[in-house]
Amino acid sequence: MVCDGRPDCRDGQDEMTCSLCRPDTEFRCDNGDCTDLRFLCDGRPDCRDGSDEKPDTCLRQSLCPTGHFSCDDNNCIPDDRVCNSYVDCIDQSDEFQCENLKRCNFDQFQCDSGECIPGSYKCDNFNDCDRGEDERNCLKQVLVPV
Repeated sequence: MVCDGRPDCRDGQDEMTCSLCRPDTEFRCDNGDCTDLRFLCDGRPDCRDGSDEKPDTCLRQSLCPTGHFSCDDNNCIPDDRVCNSYVDCIDQSDEFQCENLKRCNFDQFQCDSGECIPGSYKCDNFNDCDRGEDERNCLKQVLVPV
């Protein structure tokens, strides 16, 4: 009954040191203040006591299960949603610094360099990728005169 929003003690002591932070959207600072969860561990203290940036707080918040990416906003998304040209993290951190991890659209071919070329360029007998990988593993068509 402590901190449930209703005073049960005659003097209301059971509610005096409570913070009514919304657990789904707010972080409860060590001093009892509430701050928006989106700003937790963002490198700037939002709690007056700085507890939203403490290393142990941020470590707990950044743990994601294996196979998941930890967004800068402390949400977890599956690894295959990182650098897919679609924002999955509220703070867009899943689409930052994707040059080396860039993935091509379904109708494109990705060269070893990361460059995306039209899929129709694959196996067209012309090296469109720097190393010619778009012409590897192609079935050679044998033309039979009619």
